[in-house]
Amino acid sequence: MEHRGFTPTRRRAAVLSGLVLTTTAMLAGPASAGMTGTKVEFSGATNFTIGAGLPWSVRTADFNNDGKPDIVTANAGQLGWNGVSVLLNATPRGAGAPVFGKPANLNAGWATTGVAAADFNGDGKADIAAANTGSVYFNAVSVFTNKTPDGATTAGFGEARQFAGGLGASQIAAADMNGDGKPDIIVGNFASPFVTGVSVLINTTQRGAQQPSFAGPEFFTEGWGSEGIGVGDLNGDGKPDVVIGNTISSQVSVLFNTTKPGAGKPSFAPVKQIFSPLATAIGLADFNGDGKLDIAAASTVSTPGAGVYVWTNNTPVGSLEPKFDNKRAFGTGFLAEDIAVADYNGDGKPDLAVANDVSVPGLIEGVSVLVNTTPAGSPDIDFAKQQLLSTGGIGTNTIATADFTGDGKPDLTTGNVVTLVGKDGVSVLVNQTN
Repeated sequence: MEHRGFTPTRRRAAVLSGLVLTTTAMLAGPASAGMTGTKVEFSGATNFTIGAGLPWSVRTADFNNDGKPDIVTANAGQLGWNGVSVLLNATPRGAGAPVFGKPANLNAGWATTGVAAADFNGDGKADIAAANTGSVYFNAVSVFTNKTPDGATTAGFGEARQFAGGLGASQIAAADMNGDGKPDIIVGNFASPFVTGVSVLINTTQRGAQQPSFAGPEFFTEGWGSEGIGVGDLNGDGKPDVVIGNTISSQVSVLFNTTKPGAGKPSFAPVKQIFSPLATAIGLADFNGDGKLDIAAASTVSTPGAGVYVWTNNTPVGSLEPKFDNKRAFGTGFLAEDIAVADYNGDGKPDLAVANDVSVPGLIEGVSVLVNTTPAGSPDIDFAKQQLLSTGGIGTNTIATADFTGDGKPDLTTGNVVTLVGKDGVSVLVNQTN
């Protein structure tokens, strides 16, 4: 999902040049089928300018409380200026084409590569946390308080508050790790093993305070090159666990949450490592309908033969010993970097959409959609052959999903890192599956 180890662009630049600028939808025309078929259909890409940098990570949240999901990007290549962009959704309900306003750019830290949204200060508005790969330890995390009025057409955020996070802070997520009702921050640090790979910052914001505050960070060790983050309750004990994709050591790390309710410091059971070739992004979902979250991991050396690896969760309820079995590989495009999970064909099963960094419009497409064909309760998770979609951009590095048009179908948005000052850096593809 995102890289920063040999510097944010060195590895990718080598791959792109070697493949003629190639980077949770091979070349295929749009498919049309029922919402319960194995085919999906998406509109051509509508591209939007973010106004700065390289869109390394794209996520969604409703920042102006108008009921429509907006877009936020982390813009690598920025030296602290305009590292985060927010695009408010102005799409008329049910419209076939997406509409977004001009970007609001926020100053973060050096080389912002990850972004997450959550209400950190409890005022009912989604705030933003960003991971800055190029910043020193003390400025690794930037948090922006949302000051956007409800229904406003222009986003407004306070200046960044900087927090320590780790070295090479690559990706970031938000979840309530200690059960106190406040979202905490989890950071994947690509510079591991030189420092520990996961940082957790516990939210200490007082009720009614405008500015969020965080304790820590507390560090936890797992693999080398930690970047992909998945958060969810894997063992059914009611606590969010953490799954990390470690690119350099080719591991997926599973950290079961043992934090006591209200504790000021997080704790985890001993880490469980699963081999996964050059693991990057993580997607968690109950793919076989047995009530347990399974794991999908993208591989940054992906091919049409193997780009996403999936494990079935057989962990007993309450166990601190993770049990993931029946590893299977599914083909994507080249250099799979990010995963979005949603039910794209409307059959009630979570599907996968994958961003393929090796993408050139009309030549090598940027999004793979894999429709879930797993029978209910089957121990073997299965997906139909990928369907490829064009993002209209080069270097599709990141992907997210939300219903941008309000028609009840999950759409897609991607960040295309080969862009001139953010021009057409974000693509939106509308789900037209009938």
